[in-house]
Amino acid sequence: MYDQPQAGGNRVGELLGTLLESAKAHGAIRSDATVADIRILAGGCARQLARTGIADPEEWRRYGELVMSALRPA
Repeated sequence: MYDQPQAGGNRVGELLGTLLESAKAHGAIRSDATVADIRILAGGCARQLARTGIADPEEWRRYGELVMSALRPA
């Protein structure tokens, strides 16, 4: 349901899917991760950081690291 490409995002979704499959093949990301997971986790963090006016790169980096931690294999 969430992995369906949206208008204007087809190419980005394709590239992200290719990158995701490569990361899975190398054991760098959990095997059940989907393109939608990445879009929702990363996009949600970015949106909230922007909405709250947080501009400090260290804060953005911290949340990026949290998202990446959530996607690492167990």
